[in-house]
Amino acid sequence: MNRIFLFGILTFVGFSVVSSKSYSQRNRAQKVYDKVDGAIFSVLTYHKDGSRHAQGSGVVLKSRGWLVTNFHVMGDAKTFKATHYGKKLKLDTLVRADKKNDILIIAIDKSWDPDFYEQIPDIKVADISKVQIGQDIYAIGSPLGYENTITNGIVSGIRPSSDSLRQFIQISAPFSPGSSGGAAVNDKGELVGITTFKESNVQGLYIGFAIPMDQVVNFDIANAKKDLKMERQPDKLFQTGWREYESGHYREALSYLMRARFPGVNEEYFADYLMARCYEGLEKNDSAMLYYQSAISRNPDYADSYMGLYRLHKLSGDMENAMDYKRRAYAIDPSLREREPE
Repeated sequence: MNRIFLFGILTFVGFSVVSSKSYSQRNRAQKVYDKVDGAIFSVLTYHKDGSRHAQGSGVVLKSRGWLVTNFHVMGDAKTFKATHYGKKLKLDTLVRADKKNDILIIAIDKSWDPDFYEQIPDIKVADISKVQIGQDIYAIGSPLGYENTITNGIVSGIRPSSDSLRQFIQISAPFSPGSSGGAAVNDKGELVGITTFKESNVQGLYIGFAIPMDQVVNFDIANAKKDLKMERQPDKLFQTGWREYESGHYREALSYLMRARFPGVNEEYFADYLMARCYEGLEKNDSAMLYYQSAISRNPDYADSYMGLYRLHKLSGDMENAMDYKRRAYAIDPSLREREPE
C-alpha cells in the first residue's frame, strides 16, 4: 500500500515537473515573440509587369534604419514591398545587395509614417561569440505567407560554407519557404541570425541554417556590393497621394494622384487602382469602375483590381459579372479566398 502511495506521489511530482517545464518553455516563447514580432515583416516581390514574383521575410534593424532580408528573396524581381499585418514600410535606397553572401539591406524612409516606425521594436543584435551549441533558438518569419509564425529549437552547430570563407548557424527550429530573410533569435529576443535556407529529405531529416548577424552588419558601407538595381521610385505626388488614400482622405488623395508622374507602367496601373479605390470610397462608382478597368488594361495580373469590379457589380445587382470578376481574381491570387468575405 505504501509503495503504491509513494509511486503515486512520484508520478504526480514527475508530471508536475514536466508540466512546469512545458509551461515555462511556452511562456518564454511567448515573451520572445512579443518582444520581436513588430520588427519582422513579410516581403513581397513583383515582376516588372506587376505580377507576383515571390514572398519572403525581413527584419527591421530600427537603430540603423535598415530592412534586412536574403538576396534570393529579391532574385530577378523588379520591385518589392515590406508589410506587417497590412502596414507598409517605405523603402528608400539600396545599402547592400550581396548575391554571394545572400544578403540584401535596404534603407527605410522613416519620415513616411513616423508614428508606425516609432512603434517598431529595436531588436538588439546578439554577440555571436557567445552563441553556444545547444542553446535555445527561435525562428520567426512568414512561411507560405502565414505572417510571423514562430517555431523553436536549438543551435545544432556552427558550419563553414563550401568555400570556408563564411559560417552558418545550424538550427533545429523549422522554417519553410517564405521564411527566408526572417529572424533567428535567442531566448532574450536578441537577433542571432537571418534564416536563409534548409535541407531535408524523404526520411524527414530537417536541417535549417541562418546567416550570423556579424556577417550581415559588419561591412564597409562605402564599398558595399550592389548586385542589383532598384527601380526608380514614383514621384512625391504619388507617394503623398498614396498616404492620403491610406488615411481615408480620398478627395485629397485624388488631387495628388491625378498630377503624379511615373517612370513606367509598373506604377501607372497601381495609381489607377488607388484612384479607383478613392472613387469607390466616395461612392462614385462609375468613375471607380473606369479606373479599375484602366488598371487591368495596364496590368491584367493584379487580382485586387478584379476584386474591385466584383464589389461594384455586386453592389449594382449584376451578380453574373460580379462572380466572373471574383473567379478571375481568385485564379490570379488564391490567397484572396482567405482575405475576402464572401
